[in-house]
Amino acid sequence: MKRYACHRLYTHQGHFLKQAVVVIDEDGTVVHYAPFEEEQRATEWIGGIIILSHQSEAELAHWNSLSFSEKLKGFPVFAWHLSHFDFEQVKPTPQSVLRRL
Repeated sequence: MKRYACHRLYTHQGHFLKQAVVVIDEDGTVVHYAPFEEEQRATEWIGGIIILSHQSEAELAHWNSLSFSEKLKGFPVFAWHLSHFDFEQVKPTPQSVLRRL
């Protein structure tokens, strides 16, 4: 299992957590997420945004369509990291990279 911490975690229907931790199993599926409340061993701080989605593939141009719908419960959920995000203008920057964790 891998643990990642970020500035913001976007879940379903536009909800987000400030400073959150995501736990991902060996096959890349999200098994847990929670607010970041204290340092936990083996957690990698990656900053930026993590978006939870049922989509297993995506492109940076479509980052805002990644959030998943509650109607799809029961399907695997994947975590996508969006780095170098402009929080003031709410958009990626030219340095932004979208990658699946």
